[in-house]
Amino acid sequence: MLHSVLFFVAAAMGASGGAASDPPTSRAAASGREAAIEAVVAIEVRLAEGDRDRIVALGTGIVLEDGRTVVTCEHVVASFGEVTIRASRREVAAIVVSRNSREDLALLRLARWEERLPGARLDPAFESSSRDAATGAPATVVSFPRGGEKRVTEGRITALHRQLAGEGITYQFDDLLELDISIDRGSSGGALLGSGGDLIGLMNARYTSGASSYAIPADRIVAFRRDVDRFGERQSAWLGFRLCPEKGDARRIGSVVDRVFSRGPAAIAGLRRGDHLVALDGRPTDHGGFVRHEQLAERDRPLRIDVRRGGGGLLTLSVVPRAWPSDLGTRLLAEAWGVTTQRRRFGGSIYEIVGVAKGSAAARAGLPIGVALGRVDGIPVESREALAVLLFRALHRRTLWLDIGSNEGGSRIELSRSCPDGRP
Repeated sequence: MLHSVLFFVAAAMGASGGAASDPPTSRAAASGREAAIEAVVAIEVRLAEGDRDRIVALGTGIVLEDGRTVVTCEHVVASFGEVTIRASRREVAAIVVSRNSREDLALLRLARWEERLPGARLDPAFESSSRDAATGAPATVVSFPRGGEKRVTEGRITALHRQLAGEGITYQFDDLLELDISIDRGSSGGALLGSGGDLIGLMNARYTSGASSYAIPADRIVAFRRDVDRFGERQSAWLGFRLCPEKGDARRIGSVVDRVFSRGPAAIAGLRRGDHLVALDGRPTDHGGFVRHEQLAERDRPLRIDVRRGGGGLLTLSVVPRAWPSDLGTRLLAEAWGVTTQRRRFGGSIYEIVGVAKGSAAARAGLPIGVALGRVDGIPVESREALAVLLFRALHRRTLWLDIGSNEGGSRIELSRSCPDGRP
């Protein structure tokens, strides 16, 4: 677990100097890189106080190809206030169109229809940019640290499929890119570019000590924007199975099916516990690759899964992702952690904690009843789907953080359990 990660807007000390970029390999690469750098803008969130405005958040964003849509991190615009985009010595008002705290992504639109800013193309197929996202590959971060001037910083990708989970972290994430680039407050929402100038990620976290930082892969941005354009919000999909937790050789152990939920998409397709996952949509995969496919899955779009069962040959199944079951989150919270909830508007939350099972992780932590459940692992529980996704992703975790009570007088409770095989 990582215990020293903070998001840039919250606070981060220190800065890194800019570095000259590598010579472009072609005119096309240079043109694409320059366009991507130009599309990076500064974001300010301001609150009116009397006759003056106070800046309550600083960040960075990327203008997309239509010149009106800006993608950034959700935590950059989480504060209530007026959002201002600063680009090329212009200040333009923007509104938040959609936000998703589970994925730390938000889409903004320029407030005035006639306004346009230089934008960067986000490849829907993501094939060209995904090839750059490899361990050891060169990478460039473009951001506005501390709300100052635009900075271009060079480095390398040091790891894929990283998870941030640790005490004191405001958000919990899977499948991030790790970089050896040290960046500063205000860089959240900055562009991560590959060697060809393609957008391969969105900066969102860093260690409070050391030089490591983290980015959301660009294919997640593509999926987020696709769903917002179609449905007005991100619609994650449920596959209905989990793999064994990563231990040691993740390629050997992490690809074994550990649990198949009855009447879920995987169960309907014929997947069984103990099946060895070999490939997804024809591509060989390991545990990290599965996490990415799981987060990018589209509802009702069949996913081809190749598995080996026992000593037999290759078996191909078709799993059709569905919407998350409305009661899955409450079932998992009770089963794995001993917390019983009731759905109701209570203390600003949609759930009230109404029971704690004897001998459970919740009982050992002294979790009270009759209080609102506000957040799980720092992420607001805003819907049944949100609770389901958060608890599903925590199935193999030994620790869970619950924020209870009101926003003004709430507290954080740590639940701990012993689960060597991913079960309560």
